[in-house]
Amino acid sequence: MSKKTVDNVASTVIIVREENPFQLFAELKDSSHPRPLVRGALCTPGGNWVHDARFDSGPRDTHIREIWEEFTFNRLPRDQQELAALGLSEDACGFQAATQLAAEPTPKDRATLAQIRNFVAFQATPWMARINTITEEAWASADPDNKKPTMSFWVNYFVVKLPEELWLGLMALQEHFGNLSAECISYVTNAEKMAKTSLRGAFCHDFALEAFWKENGFCKNLTHIPGTSSVVAGIVPETYANLLEKVNVRNHP
Repeated sequence: MSKKTVDNVASTVIIVREENPFQLFAELKDSSHPRPLVRGALCTPGGNWVHDARFDSGPRDTHIREIWEEFTFNRLPRDQQELAALGLSEDACGFQAATQLAAEPTPKDRATLAQIRNFVAFQATPWMARINTITEEAWASADPDNKKPTMSFWVNYFVVKLPEELWLGLMALQEHFGNLSAECISYVTNAEKMAKTSLRGAFCHDFALEAFWKENGFCKNLTHIPGTSSVVAGIVPETYANLLEKVNVRNHP
């Protein structure tokens, strides 16, 4: 039996409140993203097995590294090379930094964010792997000049449930600073709100969120972009060598 081929591999984490797993801390892709389809869409935090991930031995390494890079008070221009390696950007134009901070962080603020970041990085547990697909028609629905073909992504999903003290600390930082992500726009939402609105999921992450919340007893469906899909691929592999035994990957280090 021939192996399936995917374009890219990602590790991402679903961050929820332990006391109420229907409350979610995630991100929104901003208006500077080169793919119009995902602008303003909700994304679970994480990153891809390309470029700087060449030293990662497996999905957990990528998850840990990305969380430490992503949730920071530092604001640096984002890496265009990663988007090019993923086949998501054809040009060499700068990809601007995320929004600037609304206030200057104190040492206590930095310590609180580091504590939360450490918990998310090291206490998240593997949940499942999925193959997410965006068709050419879906890309074109947001971009009449689209040249992107159908693309599939192997996504390793982790889950972390924040204890109340950390969740409340995270909410206080979010309210005070407005954005805690160096790459996107950090965003707080919940299952009921997502089910009632047309908030889209970037790169098909809405399918995973729907499945996670249904596991926890929320039975409503979320809104999916026409031409997108997601299927369960199995467990999160321990290493990328294990992953390559299952699928062929077009773009990787």
